[in-house]
Amino acid sequence: MSVRSASVTFVAGLALALGVSACGAKPTTAQRSLAMIHVRMFHRIGQLDETWPSGTDSIGAYFGPTMEDRELAEIITGPGVNVLLLAKARGLDPGTVLIGRGTAPLGCRMDLERFAGSARPLSWFDASRSQLKRVRLREADIVLVTAVCGGG
Repeated sequence: MSVRSASVTFVAGLALALGVSACGAKPTTAQRSLAMIHVRMFHRIGQLDETWPSGTDSIGAYFGPTMEDRELAEIITGPGVNVLLLAKARGLDPGTVLIGRGTAPLGCRMDLERFAGSARPLSWFDASRSQLKRVRLREADIVLVTAVCGGG
């Protein structure tokens, strides 16, 4: 990555975290919270933002190396981030398994899910065929980090 593209990426991330958008729309609390969460060794392959009567959530999909749940919980960082692994994983939407919950920046709640490689990829993932194949072969992982925030 060139210095220029790294600078543009940093400025764009900082602008989102501070609540400034290039198109003029103010990001939700969930979007700003997710922007402050980092999943080391993984890169983001998609983001889905939802608004509910009770608040907002922002889901980031990340692609990276295969690792145990406890290792995954240790590489998720950010201000106020705390991940607690569930004693027993729970299936959620078709194709995802909830493996942890915790706290996210800005007083939000966080859910941590693992994508099952045998499932169809969600429409908002930007994953290549080769990445999905590696997940199916258990050579890589896709994890979902959700910032759930009340009030918008």
